[in-house]
Amino acid sequence: MKKNLHGDINTNVSCKSKCSLNSALKYFCDLFSLKQLINEHTIIFSSTTIDLILVSDGHKISQSGVVDCNISDHQLMFSTRKVTHRFTGKHYTVKLRSLKNYIKEAFQQYLVGVDWFPVVNCDNVFDAWKIFKSIFISALDIFAPVKDIIIKQRSEKWIDSDLLQCMRERDKAFQLYKRNKKDESLNIFRH
Repeated sequence: MKKNLHGDINTNVSCKSKCSLNSALKYFCDLFSLKQLINEHTIIFSSTTIDLILVSDGHKISQSGVVDCNISDHQLMFSTRKVTHRFTGKHYTVKLRSLKNYIKEAFQQYLVGVDWFPVVNCDNVFDAWKIFKSIFISALDIFAPVKDIIIKQRSEKWIDSDLLQCMRERDKAFQLYKRNKKDESLNIFRH
């Protein structure tokens, strides 16, 4: 689990003398595998470093430091995390059976003409299932072949064709309502 702690710790880590608070802070950091990132003075008038950034994953921090801030005697401290972004132009492909040219009657007629003898005469139910599945999938491949469909970027798995169709209908109803100002169009849009 990642741990980050930012704030005014009130323990001067820039002080080189032995101090019980510094020893306690060091023990705390060792206990939770925290690394202190701020090495500059954070208090303007006393040249002390009491505002700290403690992180458990220092390799994920690209930069950290102190910025002059004229609102307080404390300087502003910052850290910037390295973030890995997905390539935004990336499209996903999914495999789907295309039912564009599927005709139920032709599929059924094909299955009637298939030789089911290997399935019926099989002694083992598991082997019978494998043979049946192979014959059935072969028939499906003819009438409803598997195709790669490109899903545009930022599409989530839960956004399916039904939801997209509803979204299109909603948008059409809204455009229609803007043109004709009829309650029926508004109700379709709201639904």
